[in-house]
Amino acid sequence: MPPILLKRVAEYPALIKRLNTVKNIKCVAKNSGEYVKLYAESPAGVRALTEYLEQEKFEFYVVPDRGQKPVKIVIKNLPKDTSTEDSSRSSPRLAM
Repeated sequence: MPPILLKRVAEYPALIKRLNTVKNIKCVAKNSGEYVKLYAESPAGVRALTEYLEQEKFEFYVVPDRGQKPVKIVIKNLPKDTSTEDSSRSSPRLAM
């Protein structure tokens, strides 16, 4: 599960306790600089957690899972005037 990074607030320990007991969203918190990383146990927990944080107007962001990020490929030593269409047509498809 990808973490949810919550901007550190003064009452975050009470927030974590409220999430685990009152809202019944099981999550673990780890300090990370000016953010707190929240790890939920399940995808349903991630959805419930993000909905609650949006409802309460907390500042946070979700780190996307690596499987959801697009793969970037860099081809070196190409002329600057090469279009992306030319390079994508001439390159072989990668099997992933």
